[in-house]
Amino acid sequence: MKKIFFIIALSLSTTVFASDLSINVGHSGAPNGFADIASNEFKRLVEKRSNGRIKVSVFPSGQLGGERELVEAAQLGTVDMAVVLAGILESFEPKFGVLNLPYLFDNRQHVFRVFDGKVGRQLMDLLAKHNLKGYAFGEFGFRSMMIGPRAVYNASDVNGLKFRVPESDIYISMYKNLGATPVPLPGPEIFTSLQNKVVDGTGAPIFAAVTAKYYETPLTHLSLTEHIYAALLMVGSKDMWDKLSNSNKNLVQKASLDAVAHQRKMSIENDQMYIDTLLEKGWKINLVNKKPFRDKVMPMYAKRSHLKEWVSKIRSESK
Repeated sequence: MKKIFFIIALSLSTTVFASDLSINVGHSGAPNGFADIASNEFKRLVEKRSNGRIKVSVFPSGQLGGERELVEAAQLGTVDMAVVLAGILESFEPKFGVLNLPYLFDNRQHVFRVFDGKVGRQLMDLLAKHNLKGYAFGEFGFRSMMIGPRAVYNASDVNGLKFRVPESDIYISMYKNLGATPVPLPGPEIFTSLQNKVVDGTGAPIFAAVTAKYYETPLTHLSLTEHIYAALLMVGSKDMWDKLSNSNKNLVQKASLDAVAHQRKMSIENDQMYIDTLLEKGWKINLVNKKPFRDKVMPMYAKRSHLKEWVSKIRSESK
C-alpha cells in the first residue's frame, strides 16, 4: 500500500517549468471541513495572484494518505504541501508535543497571539532540519467531549468511557489520567468507530460533529470540556520551497497566511450555526466544571520537562 501511495504521490509532485508551476495540497479532512476550506482558499489565492501561472490541486479526505503519511511524503518531496493537525508534528519534532498539552491556551485570543507571533515562527523554524517548511497555523479548534452513553459534567463522569484519540502519547496519557480508556485511531476511521460503537466518544471541535456528520452515529451529547486547542498547520516540502523563485516564495507564503486567516474567520462566524445544527439534530449540550479536569491532567506537565521552555513561552503570551 505504501509503495502504491508513493508512486501516486510521486506522479503528483511539483513540476517546475520556465513559466509554469503546479502544487499539490493534501489533507485528511472532510470536504468543506476546516482543512479543506484553508486548502481551497490557498488554491484560489495562488491561482488568482499568479494569473494562472501557478496551478494548485487539492486532494481531500486522505486521498494522498493520512496525516502522518502526508508529512512523510512532504519530507520526501512527493507531496508539495499538506494541511495537518499541528500536534502530529510531535512525531517528527518532539517540541511540537507542547501543542498537544491540555489546558495550555486560555482562549482564541491567546492562541492567535502565540501562533501569529514570535513563538509560532520559532516552532515552524524547527521543521527545517526535518526537510519540512512550515507556512502558517490555522484553526481546528478547542476539542470538547462528544459522547453517546451519557453527558460529562465532572472529571469523574469520564471514568470507564472509551474515547477515540489521535495517535499521540500525550492524548493517550490525558485520557488515562481522567480514568477513560483511550483508543488511538487515525482520522479517517473516526466515523466508523463511532458508528460501530468501537468507542463511546471522541474529543473534537464543535464544527467536526457537523461537517463529519457525527449526528449520524450514536453520539448524542456534547460536553464543552475545551480540553485541548488543536491547531492546523500548513506544512510542505522544503525541497519544493528551496526551488521556488523569490517572487514565488513571497506569493506562496502570503497566500498561505491569508488562507488560514480566512479559515479562522469562517470558524468564528460559524460557531453558533454548528451549535444550532447539533441542537436541531437532538443533541444535548452542556458546560462542565473545568477545574477538576485541569487538576487531573496537570501532572502531565511535570513528566514532560523537555517541553518546559515552550510551555513557558506560550503561557507568557496569556493576558
